[in-house]
Amino acid sequence: MSGEESGLVLESLSAGARALGVHWNVELDSSVGYAADGVVHTAFDLVEVERRVGADPSALDPLLQEVGLRAGLTVPERKARSLALGERLSGALLTPEWLRRPRYVLALRTPLPDDLVPFAYRHPRAPFLDESEFARILADPSPSMAAAVARQVAVTVIAIAAVEQARAEEVLRLLDHGERSRGERERLRGRLVQDAGTLMEQANRADRLEAQRLTLADKALLVLDRTLDPILTEAARSSARMAQGLDMPGRDSYMRLLVLGNVSERISQEVD
Repeated sequence: MSGEESGLVLESLSAGARALGVHWNVELDSSVGYAADGVVHTAFDLVEVERRVGADPSALDPLLQEVGLRAGLTVPERKARSLALGERLSGALLTPEWLRRPRYVLALRTPLPDDLVPFAYRHPRAPFLDESEFARILADPSPSMAAAVARQVAVTVIAIAAVEQARAEEVLRLLDHGERSRGERERLRGRLVQDAGTLMEQANRADRLEAQRLTLADKALLVLDRTLDPILTEAARSSARMAQGLDMPGRDSYMRLLVLGNVSERISQEVD
Protein backbone atom coordinates (compact mmCIF):
# COMPACT_ATOMS: atom_id res chain seq x y z
CA MET A 1 0.00 0.00 0.00
CA SER A 2 1.43 3.42 -0.92
CA GLY A 3 1.90 6.22 1.59
CA GLU A 4 -1.04 8.13 0.13
CA GLU A 5 -3.31 5.07 0.26
CA SER A 6 -2.27 4.40 3.86
CA GLY A 7 -3.06 8.01 4.73
CA LEU A 8 -6.48 7.71 3.10
CA VAL A 9 -7.28 4.56 5.12
CA LEU A 10 -6.20 6.21 8.38
CA GLU A 11 -8.31 9.28 7.64
CA SER A 12 -11.37 7.10 7.11
CA LEU A 13 -10.74 4.90 10.16
CA SER A 14 -10.14 7.86 12.49
CA ALA A 15 -13.35 9.77 11.71
CA GLY A 16 -14.63 10.67 15.19
CA ALA A 17 -11.87 8.58 16.78
CA ARG A 18 -8.12 7.86 16.68
CA ALA A 19 -6.18 5.36 14.57
CA LEU A 20 -2.60 4.10 14.48
CA GLY A 21 -1.26 2.19 11.51
CA VAL A 22 1.98 0.18 11.63
CA HIS A 23 3.24 -1.65 8.52
CA TRP A 24 6.35 -3.45 7.36
CA ASN A 25 7.13 -6.19 4.85
CA VAL A 26 9.98 -8.49 3.84
CA GLU A 27 11.41 -5.82 1.55
CA LEU A 28 11.82 -3.49 4.56
CA ASP A 29 9.16 -1.10 3.31
CA SER A 30 7.55 0.31 6.43
CA SER A 31 5.34 3.07 7.73
CA VAL A 32 3.79 4.34 10.94
CA GLY A 33 0.90 6.78 10.85
CA TYR A 34 -1.28 8.37 13.51
CA ALA A 35 -4.61 10.04 12.72
CA ALA A 36 -7.41 11.61 14.75
CA ASP A 37 -10.80 12.96 13.67
CA GLY A 38 -10.09 12.24 10.01
CA VAL A 39 -6.69 14.01 9.90
CA VAL A 40 -3.27 12.34 9.64
CA HIS A 41 -1.28 14.15 12.30
CA THR A 42 2.05 12.41 11.87
CA ALA A 43 3.55 9.72 9.65
CA PHE A 44 7.04 8.33 9.21
CA ASP A 45 9.11 5.42 7.93
CA LEU A 46 10.64 3.07 10.49
CA VAL A 47 13.98 3.46 8.72
CA GLU A 48 13.89 7.27 9.07
CA VAL A 49 11.97 7.88 12.28
CA GLU A 50 13.29 11.42 12.57
CA ARG A 51 11.70 12.50 9.26
CA ARG A 52 8.04 12.94 10.15
CA VAL A 53 5.31 14.57 8.09
CA GLY A 54 1.62 15.37 8.60
CA ALA A 55 -0.62 18.08 10.01
CA ASP A 56 1.35 17.98 13.29
CA PRO A 57 4.59 15.99 12.80
CA SER A 58 5.49 16.31 16.49
CA ALA A 59 2.14 14.89 17.71
CA LEU A 60 3.68 11.63 19.02
CA ASP A 61 7.05 13.00 20.13
CA PRO A 62 6.48 12.44 23.89
CA LEU A 63 5.37 8.84 23.30
CA LEU A 64 8.20 8.17 20.85
CA GLN A 65 10.62 9.29 23.53
CA GLU A 66 8.83 7.18 26.13
CA VAL A 67 9.06 3.94 24.11
CA GLY A 68 12.53 4.79 22.81
CA LEU A 69 11.65 4.67 19.11
CA ARG A 70 14.50 6.57 17.48
CA ALA A 71 17.29 6.38 14.91
CA GLY A 72 20.17 3.98 15.49
CA LEU A 73 18.11 0.94 16.51
CA THR A 74 18.10 -2.45 14.82
CA VAL A 75 15.11 -3.37 12.65
CA PRO A 76 13.65 -5.80 15.25
CA GLU A 77 13.98 -3.11 17.92
CA ARG A 78 12.14 -0.59 15.77
CA LYS A 79 9.33 -3.08 15.08
CA ALA A 80 8.96 -3.92 18.77
CA ARG A 81 8.91 -0.29 19.83
CA SER A 82 6.38 0.66 17.15
CA LEU A 83 4.04 -1.94 18.67
CA ALA A 84 4.80 -0.54 22.12
CA LEU A 85 3.68 2.81 20.72
CA GLY A 86 0.33 1.18 19.94
CA GLU A 87 0.11 -0.06 23.53
CA ARG A 88 0.64 3.43 24.91
CA LEU A 89 -1.98 4.93 22.63
CA SER A 90 -4.64 2.25 23.07
CA GLY A 91 -4.04 1.08 26.62
CA ALA A 92 -4.19 -2.54 25.38
CA LEU A 93 -1.32 -4.97 26.00
CA LEU A 94 -0.07 -6.69 22.83
CA THR A 95 0.91 -9.99 24.43
CA PRO A 96 2.15 -12.98 22.38
CA GLU A 97 -1.22 -14.66 23.02
CA TRP A 98 -3.07 -11.60 21.73
CA LEU A 99 -0.95 -11.49 18.58
CA ARG A 100 -1.48 -15.23 17.90
CA ARG A 101 -5.24 -15.05 18.44
CA PRO A 102 -7.38 -15.17 15.25
CA ARG A 103 -8.35 -11.73 13.97
CA TYR A 104 -10.84 -10.44 11.49
CA VAL A 105 -9.23 -9.81 8.12
CA LEU A 106 -10.81 -7.58 5.51
CA ALA A 107 -9.61 -8.32 1.98
CA LEU A 108 -9.61 -5.36 -0.44
CA ARG A 109 -10.74 -7.02 -3.65
CA THR A 110 -10.89 -3.76 -5.59
CA PRO A 111 -8.32 -0.94 -5.49
CA LEU A 112 -8.83 1.90 -3.07
CA PRO A 113 -10.40 4.93 -4.78
CA ASP A 114 -7.86 7.46 -5.99
CA ASP A 115 -7.37 10.33 -3.60
CA LEU A 116 -8.64 13.46 -5.35
CA VAL A 117 -6.33 15.71 -3.36
CA PRO A 118 -2.79 14.34 -2.88
CA PHE A 119 -1.64 14.00 0.73
CA ALA A 120 1.12 16.60 0.18
CA TYR A 121 -1.49 19.22 -0.79
CA ARG A 122 -3.37 18.66 2.46
CA HIS A 123 -0.37 18.57 4.84
CA PRO A 124 0.20 21.50 4.86
CA ARG A 125 -3.16 22.43 3.35
CA ALA A 126 -3.04 24.36 0.07
CA PRO A 127 -5.14 27.56 0.48
CA PHE A 128 -6.97 27.12 -2.85
CA LEU A 129 -8.71 24.00 -1.49
CA ASP A 130 -10.78 26.24 0.78
CA GLU A 131 -11.90 28.64 -1.95
CA SER A 132 -15.69 28.46 -2.10
CA GLU A 133 -15.93 27.05 -5.63
CA PHE A 134 -13.17 24.50 -5.12
CA ALA A 135 -14.69 23.37 -1.84
CA ARG A 136 -18.07 22.98 -3.55
CA ILE A 137 -16.56 20.78 -6.28
CA LEU A 138 -14.65 18.58 -3.84
CA ALA A 139 -17.74 18.14 -1.66
CA ASP A 140 -19.61 16.55 -4.60
CA PRO A 141 -17.24 15.17 -7.30
CA SER A 142 -20.15 13.96 -9.42
CA PRO A 143 -21.31 14.61 -13.01
CA SER A 144 -23.37 17.53 -11.69
CA MET A 145 -20.05 19.36 -11.12
CA ALA A 146 -18.69 18.91 -14.66
CA ALA A 147 -19.56 22.47 -15.70
CA ALA A 148 -17.97 23.90 -12.55
CA VAL A 149 -14.77 21.89 -13.19
CA ALA A 150 -14.55 23.15 -16.78
CA ARG A 151 -15.01 26.74 -15.59
CA GLN A 152 -12.27 26.37 -12.98
CA VAL A 153 -9.95 25.01 -15.69
CA ALA A 154 -10.80 28.03 -17.85
CA VAL A 155 -10.18 30.53 -15.05
CA THR A 156 -6.84 28.94 -14.16
CA VAL A 157 -5.63 28.80 -17.77
CA ILE A 158 -6.69 32.38 -18.46
CA ALA A 159 -4.57 33.53 -15.50
CA ILE A 160 -1.58 31.37 -16.46
CA ALA A 161 -1.39 32.56 -20.06
CA ALA A 162 -2.71 36.12 -19.59
CA VAL A 163 -5.35 35.50 -22.26
CA GLU A 164 -6.68 38.64 -23.94
CA GLN A 165 -9.39 40.10 -21.70
CA ALA A 166 -12.10 40.37 -24.35
CA ARG A 167 -11.64 36.74 -25.44
CA ALA A 168 -11.50 35.53 -21.83
CA GLU A 169 -14.74 37.36 -21.01
CA GLU A 170 -16.44 35.79 -24.03
CA VAL A 171 -15.52 32.29 -22.88
CA LEU A 172 -16.53 32.83 -19.26
CA ARG A 173 -19.81 34.48 -20.21
CA LEU A 174 -20.76 31.53 -22.40
CA LEU A 175 -19.74 29.05 -19.70
CA ASP A 176 -21.84 30.94 -17.15
CA HIS A 177 -24.93 31.79 -19.20
CA GLY A 178 -24.94 29.62 -22.32
CA GLU A 179 -25.63 30.73 -25.88
CA ARG A 180 -27.43 34.00 -26.59
CA SER A 181 -28.09 32.87 -30.15
CA ARG A 182 -27.99 29.59 -32.01
CA GLY A 183 -24.48 28.65 -33.13
CA GLU A 184 -22.71 31.13 -30.83
CA ARG A 185 -20.77 28.36 -29.08
CA GLU A 186 -19.38 26.90 -32.31
CA ARG A 187 -18.50 30.33 -33.70
CA LEU A 188 -16.52 31.15 -30.57
CA ARG A 189 -14.78 27.79 -30.66
CA GLY A 190 -13.83 28.42 -34.27
CA ARG A 191 -12.32 31.81 -33.39
CA LEU A 192 -10.33 30.29 -30.52
CA VAL A 193 -8.81 27.64 -32.80
CA GLN A 194 -8.10 30.25 -35.48
CA ASP A 195 -6.44 32.60 -32.99
CA ALA A 196 -4.37 29.71 -31.66
CA GLY A 197 -3.11 29.00 -35.18
CA THR A 198 -2.14 32.63 -35.62
CA LEU A 199 -0.21 32.63 -32.35
CA MET A 200 1.67 29.49 -33.36
CA GLU A 201 2.69 31.10 -36.66
CA GLN A 202 3.97 34.12 -34.73
CA ALA A 203 5.84 31.86 -32.31
CA ASN A 204 7.66 30.20 -35.20
CA ARG A 205 9.10 33.61 -36.19
CA ALA A 206 9.85 34.94 -32.70
CA ASP A 207 12.93 34.75 -30.47
CA ARG A 208 13.07 32.09 -27.78
CA LEU A 209 11.44 33.97 -24.89
CA GLU A 210 8.67 35.45 -27.02
CA ALA A 211 8.10 32.08 -28.65
CA GLN A 212 7.59 30.52 -25.20
CA ARG A 213 4.99 33.15 -24.30
CA LEU A 214 3.15 32.78 -27.60
CA THR A 215 3.21 28.99 -27.43
CA LEU A 216 1.70 29.08 -23.95
CA ALA A 217 -1.03 31.45 -25.16
CA ASP A 218 -1.66 29.23 -28.20
CA LYS A 219 -2.13 26.12 -26.06
CA ALA A 220 -4.28 28.03 -23.57
CA LEU A 221 -6.73 28.98 -26.31
CA LEU A 222 -7.00 25.33 -27.32
CA VAL A 223 -7.77 24.40 -23.71
CA LEU A 224 -10.49 27.08 -23.64
CA ASP A 225 -11.92 25.56 -26.81
CA ARG A 226 -12.21 22.22 -24.97
CA THR A 227 -14.04 23.84 -22.03
CA LEU A 228 -16.80 24.81 -24.48
CA ASP A 229 -17.59 21.25 -25.52
CA PRO A 230 -21.41 20.96 -25.28
CA ILE A 231 -21.03 17.57 -23.53
CA LEU A 232 -20.17 18.85 -20.07
CA THR A 233 -18.38 15.76 -18.78
CA GLU A 234 -16.18 15.74 -21.89
CA ALA A 235 -15.54 19.48 -21.50
CA ALA A 236 -14.25 18.86 -17.98
CA ARG A 237 -12.17 15.79 -18.83
CA SER A 238 -10.54 16.94 -22.05
CA SER A 239 -9.80 20.50 -20.90
CA ALA A 240 -8.28 19.33 -17.61
CA ARG A 241 -6.12 16.76 -19.38
CA MET A 242 -4.84 19.26 -21.94
CA ALA A 243 -4.26 21.98 -19.34
CA GLN A 244 -1.89 19.76 -17.35
CA GLY A 245 0.46 19.83 -20.34
CA LEU A 246 0.93 23.60 -20.15
CA ASP A 247 4.26 25.10 -19.13
CA MET A 248 3.05 26.53 -15.81
CA PRO A 249 4.88 29.36 -14.08
CA GLY A 250 3.97 28.40 -10.52
CA ARG A 251 3.22 25.37 -8.32
CA ASP A 252 -0.21 26.69 -7.32
CA SER A 253 -1.50 26.48 -10.88
CA TYR A 254 -0.08 22.99 -11.31
CA MET A 255 -1.75 21.80 -8.10
CA ARG A 256 -5.09 23.33 -9.06
CA LEU A 257 -5.11 21.66 -12.45
CA LEU A 258 -3.95 18.30 -11.09
CA VAL A 259 -6.83 18.23 -8.57
CA LEU A 260 -9.31 19.32 -11.25
CA GLY A 261 -7.96 16.56 -13.48
CA ASN A 262 -8.50 14.00 -10.71
CA VAL A 263 -12.07 15.20 -10.20
CA SER A 264 -12.79 15.10 -13.94
CA GLU A 265 -11.52 11.51 -14.13
CA ARG A 266 -13.73 10.53 -11.19
CA ILE A 267 -16.70 12.14 -12.95
CA SER A 268 -15.91 10.27 -16.18
CA GLN A 269 -15.80 6.93 -14.32
CA GLU A 270 -19.33 7.53 -13.09
CA VAL A 271 -20.54 8.34 -16.61
CA ASP A 272 -18.71 5.58 -18.54
